[in-house]
Amino acid sequence: MMDSRQNILKSLPTLKHHQTINEYPQLNNRIYIKNDQPLYLGQDATGETFIKCEYNQYKNSHRSPNDNLYYPFLEEVILPSDPLRKLEIKANIVFAEYKKIYYENAYSNCYFWDKDDGGFSCAWLILKNINAPVEGTWQVINIIDVKQEDKYKFRYKLSTTVSWKMNFKDKVVGNIEFQSTQTKQKEEGVLVSDKVDIELFHLEKISQLIEDLECLLRQNQERVYVDKTKQIPARCQRASITQNLIIK
Repeated sequence: MMDSRQNILKSLPTLKHHQTINEYPQLNNRIYIKNDQPLYLGQDATGETFIKCEYNQYKNSHRSPNDNLYYPFLEEVILPSDPLRKLEIKANIVFAEYKKIYYENAYSNCYFWDKDDGGFSCAWLILKNINAPVEGTWQVINIIDVKQEDKYKFRYKLSTTVSWKMNFKDKVVGNIEFQSTQTKQKEEGVLVSDKVDIELFHLEKISQLIEDLECLLRQNQERVYVDKTKQIPARCQRASITQNLIIK
């Protein structure tokens, strides 16, 4: 039964998952476990906006990367270790610059957590809301798993999901909504020198992997989906005009 529910959710656009769960509570939130939930925005006590997602959630609260606190407040929480928290702070600074280059007015956050095998995982997130000339949302979820295989070798596993939604409002054809979700993975083993700054090395390697895979996905989205969505309203308009001429 759970597999069937999982397949249902997988067939839906990522940005519709939350709406589907609300409308059909019998599906149960447990099926979120293997699916990326849509991203939302919250605000912490510093007045800063942060991205809320499954990767910074514990119970019904979300951790802000700005002050490392959960909102709403929780007494018992899960936090990254001190070394990983320092890396998380640096990652947010680096990713904010990356966001400015590729996404301009968007929100970005990084969340890190420790693993039982001594490695760590992290989520590098982008959320961009578009209001004009069309309404829409663009979100990117990068999940990275880092494992030290031996003294001088690390393995990086990256999964990147790009999801977007656009709403067109046209007097002739009415309202049209387009959505797309695409995911790709990449894995790479890297040897490091004992003289390297390992924190800096992790940030540079993760940033490089994310940039390469995101660029590939953006190109695919623009070539296959965005160009196609531009054609559909135009064809709908032509079809509507032709139908009106035939009726007359």
